[in-house]
Amino acid sequence: MVSTPGPGIAHLDPNDLWRESIFHINTLGNHAADYASNVRSILDSLPDELSSDEIWPIIVAAGKGTRATTSGLDVPKPVASICSEPAVVLVLRNIQGALGKTRPPIIIVSPETEKAVREALSGEDVAFVIQREALGTGDAVLAAHETMADFKGRTLVVWSTQPVIQKATYLRAMKLANLFDSYQMVLPTTFKQRPYAPITRNDSGDVRSAVETHLERAIPIEHGETNIGLFLLRNQAMFEVLLNLRKNLWNEASNEYNRASGELGFPNELINAFAQREDGVFASPFADWREEQGIKQLDDVNRCEQFIRELQRENY
Repeated sequence: MVSTPGPGIAHLDPNDLWRESIFHINTLGNHAADYASNVRSILDSLPDELSSDEIWPIIVAAGKGTRATTSGLDVPKPVASICSEPAVVLVLRNIQGALGKTRPPIIIVSPETEKAVREALSGEDVAFVIQREALGTGDAVLAAHETMADFKGRTLVVWSTQPVIQKATYLRAMKLANLFDSYQMVLPTTFKQRPYAPITRNDSGDVRSAVETHLERAIPIEHGETNIGLFLLRNQAMFEVLLNLRKNLWNEASNEYNRASGELGFPNELINAFAQREDGVFASPFADWREEQGIKQLDDVNRCEQFIRELQRENY
């Protein structure tokens, strides 16, 4: 028998154990939902190691809101009153409460939402970027490219209509991105009935694709995994993908993207692009299913308020 020196247990990195545990949970399919609290506990145990200037939030508050208006909502969705505050203000407060002082958040507005959103955020340390035409969430984020082109950190993208996402989830998402630092795109997910934007994985638990049941007209499924409207991405990689999509999909003749909706979506287009790369996209289903609730029409306002109160009582 020959014994040779090795690293021994002294060099064991506990982060490797946490990564392995989360990787394993991702292989469990729908049963991964049973271990969401385990993932939350792991993330809560990790230190916050990102400085404020390493994260730059983008809050997307653009679009026309046609469905919302038709349903009877008489204000732009980003300023719908949720628990007596405009939705976009709640989103901003939750980011600030979780991550502290980041780079001044960029608020993407449209001609239809600009006035109301500016008034709601009057006095806040934010910057406004206008998406001139309603050409999708990916096109909206791309509008910030000129402002953010030189930024080398992580971009946090969230919809202004997702006020149910809790402070703890923003912090956990940041810690997840730090734990899986090699990935270009990291996002919290959840399992729910009839998901709006279902995610598919292979047998190893790797994310392979994502579709949207509304704009992309994908066939709805009864139960599955979906994003909650919150994403962390390497800024340079994000804009590289968005610019390539613009180059390859823009139709000058029709003045729209070569997609069924004519729009460039954000999460699914980027998930599908990064899923083709090694260490491209990492998703973990640790979010509560109620946090996926956004504002699309008038009835959603009451649901958001109900879910916020429930989660606050549960100290989520």
